[in-house]
Amino acid sequence: EGSGKDELEQLARTFNNMLEHLEVAFKTQKDFIANASHELRTPLTSITGQLEFILMKPRTFEEYQNTLTSVFEDIRNLNALSNRLLLLAHASSDIPESSFLPVRIDEITWQASEELQKHNPGYVVKINLDDSLDDETMTVSGDEQLLKTAIHNLIENGCKYSNNHSVTVNIQSAQPDIHIEFIDHGIGISPEDLLQITKPFFRGKNVKSVKGSGIGLSLVDRVVKMHHGTMQINSIINKGTQIHLKFPLQSIKA
Repeated sequence: EGSGKDELEQLARTFNNMLEHLEVAFKTQKDFIANASHELRTPLTSITGQLEFILMKPRTFEEYQNTLTSVFEDIRNLNALSNRLLLLAHASSDIPESSFLPVRIDEITWQASEELQKHNPGYVVKINLDDSLDDETMTVSGDEQLLKTAIHNLIENGCKYSNNHSVTVNIQSAQPDIHIEFIDHGIGISPEDLLQITKPFFRGKNVKSVKGSGIGLSLVDRVVKMHHGTMQINSIINKGTQIHLKFPLQSIKA
């Protein structure tokens, strides 16, 4: 790059920055493919093994039923994983902001909660709306599907990793932003794991016994950044976790 301040040095610095961005992009893509292949291979291997075993000789009705039930569960998990991988790829792509539409944060939060509880009746979700909120102070500009998925993931994590399977969601106005807080009293995240918790496929040491893909928080992180928001995570082992999201309001951005 040289030590001067002329146009050639600026061009060299710009070129080097571009190369650094390309290197990061290639590494991210390589890691994503490697991890995704592993995550997809596991359920596919399980399905193949079960079907090969059941077809080795005639079985009883009960044996066929048990195998089909197990295979069906593997396919459900594979389908959920595939959907999350597609959403992660979608969130990683360059989506033009011109395609963003007005999105009501309160509406997608209620929708995410209802969809989650439909499949998990034992989950308890308490949503608190600040009294000062109105249409203008609850509307952001963005991709509705991705925003709802991010909120769904945070509610699901709060319930899944808590003994009482409950989470509290607080939505507050703080112009020029809207704040969304997710509070649970679950197993928490260690300080070491917090440093890597938003990396794709990373899972904390204390959640290995709970089913999961390690995609949820990395997807949330990318969705938040795509919408010019911020995410702050505070957690204490065996005490619980607080995740704070902040998004700019549509009226302010406009």
